[in-house]
Amino acid sequence: MNSLRASIKEIRTIDNLTLVNLAISTQNIELWSLELPPSITIDDEVDLLVKSTDIILSKHINRDISCTNQLEANIYSIEKGVLLSSIVLDIEGYKLESLISTFSFESMVLTKGDPIYALIPQSDISIRYS
Repeated sequence: MNSLRASIKEIRTIDNLTLVNLAISTQNIELWSLELPPSITIDDEVDLLVKSTDIILSKHINRDISCTNQLEANIYSIEKGVLLSSIVLDIEGYKLESLISTFSFESMVLTKGDPIYALIPQSDISIRYS
């Protein structure tokens, strides 16, 4: 499980759904939560958790899709496998792993050091509470 430290910037709740906007250094990310504890407030520092299989990679930013979390990253390391390849990203000093098919890896022609965007759906991010 990947982990990022973030600061809560905005919390909006309607009925049981909460939209949380956070900052990871200079980049913003948002998530949906159905059970945000009332003790979580603006400016709190929290750990965000994301599975490696939930991080989608793109060489270009894309404004024509519904995934608003498109974080700038650089490829830190690559481990090519037979079926799956592990792509470790550097996002603001945090190392996150994205697992993609080796077919996708080869099609994208990815190399260490390349700039890349990590797309993370809002529903695929969890908050670890202290």
